[in-house]
Amino acid sequence: MAQYEQSQNIDVAADEVFEWLSDVDNLPKYLPPIKEARIEGSTSEGQPGQRLYLRDEIPDRGEFESKGYLETDGEAREMRWEAESSRDYFGSLKVDEAADGSLVTVHLTLEKSRWKVRSRRGPTMTVTLCRRGSHRRSNQSGDR
Repeated sequence: MAQYEQSQNIDVAADEVFEWLSDVDNLPKYLPPIKEARIEGSTSEGQPGQRLYLRDEIPDRGEFESKGYLETDGEAREMRWEAESSRDYFGSLKVDEAADGSLVTVHLTLEKSRWKVRSRRGPTMTVTLCRRGSHRRSNQSGDR
């Protein structure tokens, strides 16, 4: 499996950051490919959290719909998600208190046989996820 982890300090209190990030209506505001996100209800038996619907748009690839599972734990300030259909992608986001506000850490796990992860370090980190014939880009500012 391929692993990706990135942390970013934010000069805002951890509870406030988590409240904003965990609001599904805000996903399109901080994840550029996502154009629409909503909770569709309960998950399938054995899956924690709620069922999530996403409408994504990738330049030169068009729009597509996807579904998955999203679980939030406000007390721990953590979100966990998983793709519904392929089960080859899942991740988590954790917000911790830091001296200057908060530290947000995102962790992604991708089935190695189906995904390749390429990253560059610098003032802006770009991660490109390539899946048999499709491309996804995620940009994140930071020095890490």
